[in-house]
Amino acid sequence: MTCTQPRELTHCYSLLFTGEAEQKKTNYLRAALCFEECRMTAEKAVMKNSIFAYALYRAARKEAQMLIFLDAKKRAFRMLNKLINQKILGGNSYDRLFIYSQLSFLAEKLSPSQTSNYKTRLNTELQKLVEAE
Repeated sequence: MTCTQPRELTHCYSLLFTGEAEQKKTNYLRAALCFEECRMTAEKAVMKNSIFAYALYRAARKEAQMLIFLDAKKRAFRMLNKLINQKILGGNSYDRLFIYSQLSFLAEKLSPSQTSNYKTRLNTELQKLVEAE
């Protein structure tokens, strides 16, 4: 017997797929908005159900990618910094690796004092992936 997924999860995945489609059509602002809504939905629901962690991290990194492309680097940095400091477990290690990579890149210009911290965390995440292989 299969169990049904929460409606929010279906909504999140629908937004992820829609965001990807908009990104391919070069509608970057629409894509960013889809990823943002998915991230915010998953962020609220992840405390009740850890299955949302994957959608949360995936949406956050894709949202940041679009924000960086749209030259909203400060917004991307604040969003990623807030998310990563919540220390939400679960999700995909590759997504967290990309998030630390984005934070390292953004910190070089926006918060140079934190650059080494993010690079250390990036290397730690990379080491975890290597050890898991």
